[in-house]
Amino acid sequence: MIAEGLSVVIAGPPNAGKSTLINALAQRELAIVSPVAGTTRDVIETPLALDGIAMRFSDTAGNRTESADDVEAIGIGRAKAAVGAADILLWLGSPAEAPAHPRRLLIAAQADRWRGDAATEARAARCDLILSAATGEGMDRLHAAIVAMAGCTGTSSPLSTILPSTAPSGGTSGGVSSGGAACTNNSSGPAGGTISGTAELG
Repeated sequence: MIAEGLSVVIAGPPNAGKSTLINALAQRELAIVSPVAGTTRDVIETPLALDGIAMRFSDTAGNRTESADDVEAIGIGRAKAAVGAADILLWLGSPAEAPAHPRRLLIAAQADRWRGDAATEARAARCDLILSAATGEGMDRLHAAIVAMAGCTGTSSPLSTILPSTAPSGGTSGGVSSGGAACTNNSSGPAGGTISGTAELG
């Protein structure tokens, strides 16, 4: 059932790569991907199991205030509510704009688009991991991080001890210390590959 499992919410500004990410996780075209800001207007959910752990992934409307019509504004309100209720938050925006959350993963997404841009590379270094859902870069590390965090919900373990200690492919560790992976139910995917051990729940 879709109500079962930990809630993993993907959030951030418009055109941050949220819908591309949930499609990659689900391994099917679940959400519409478009360069037009505000394409996603409601919370799109899909039940998945990562390494046997039942989870409910949600794609949300891009968080913005300008040019948001009434329908989009409702979607943004639902996105904020989903973030507040999430067990794990995947934030695909600027680290400075990320909402406070006890289980938050700061993701520098769409790496295939900004590689070589010094300013964006500097911002990405402040994130927990670098990712391109389009090419698969970092998806194995995201898988491991989500599984590890799922095993730590309800604890006060610092994020630096939960995330895998290896740096993301092609980037820095984004400020994550190499203190090991405490409180983990950890399983790394294939190096440089796409998410493994993912199953869609019927």
